[in-house]
Amino acid sequence: MYVPVSIAGTRMLMRPLVAIIPFWTFSTFHVATFARSTLIPKFIPPVPNPSGSGSSSPPVSKAIQFFIKKYYDPSMKVVSYVEVAIFARVLFGLLLRSNSLLTPIVYGIFLRSRYYQSPFTREAFKGIDSAILQALSHPQVGGAVPQATAYYNTLKTYLARAAGNLPAPTAPPASATAADTSSTPRASSANPAQ
Repeated sequence: MYVPVSIAGTRMLMRPLVAIIPFWTFSTFHVATFARSTLIPKFIPPVPNPSGSGSSSPPVSKAIQFFIKKYYDPSMKVVSYVEVAIFARVLFGLLLRSNSLLTPIVYGIFLRSRYYQSPFTREAFKGIDSAILQALSHPQVGGAVPQATAYYNTLKTYLARAAGNLPAPTAPPASATAADTSSTPRASSANPAQ
């Protein structure tokens, strides 16, 4: 009886813990920056330089600044991958009917805004995209499903259009127009929507 209850409890606790990682990381850096820029100067005034030119920050402030400079970029990279993993988990939960339909929609809108605002999130999507393309180019995958890369590229195009990232195609490539020459010119061949 203890094992099933502990597995269920662990599963219930892991959902919020993974979702708290981005919040906790952002909060850590915000508190550190606030402490360095606002609290420490109030309680520990800057030490004047012996040469008389300006003043230097307290050692605690310098240590916090060093911490922020050293760990901010790697932490934001981890956070961006966790945010994408949370979205994958939300989509998977939708397929298993453990989430409502609204959850992936709301989180997708959030992730879309993060994509446009954060270079770390864009890099996470590029990294995941290259990993998927590398996995699809493996000979065993290509032999089993030869169109896997084409399907994946089509899926990416549809998702990018749905997210508002790519405009709809307006003209075919130059090689396609050169091959499509006929005796009667078509005015609407450049844009099929007309």
